[in-house]
Amino acid sequence: MASRASGMTSDMQDPIKTIKDILHDQWSIDDKGLTKDDITWRFGSPEDLTTRFNERIITAEFSALTTPKEKRSLIRAIARKIVTADFWMLVDPVGDIEAMSGDKQKIIDEVEELIKLNERTAAGLDLIYVSLHRNLDRMSERTMREQFEIVCQYQT
Repeated sequence: MASRASGMTSDMQDPIKTIKDILHDQWSIDDKGLTKDDITWRFGSPEDLTTRFNERIITAEFSALTTPKEKRSLIRAIARKIVTADFWMLVDPVGDIEAMSGDKQKIIDEVEELIKLNERTAAGLDLIYVSLHRNLDRMSERTMREQFEIVCQYQT
């Protein structure tokens, strides 16, 4: 039975959780400080900077940028939801900015590769892809941030 309020069938996993699970479960970077165990993985809009880095220097936060948009036909409805994945890095004041930029690029490459690998096989979704990513670094706040917009398309 379909839930009209959520726009998803009752047995379908939420697209936000699906994207987080793909990235967390298939994360393959094994460089020191970049393994999946070195990253705090959380749901919800970005946290306050004062509490974000309590545990680790890298945080991945997942939330929805949009509510599902549906395109209906006589047979089915296709919904599109944009999920944001924000990867934050705390800049070490005595660290090597060039090395940290290289680490950030490894994260960008990993996210893009994992989404591409799961483009048509993500649980409960017909299609996923990175529509864009943007650099939102704020060196004045000692943070590096890359935000990905991941489009999730599915039938309702």
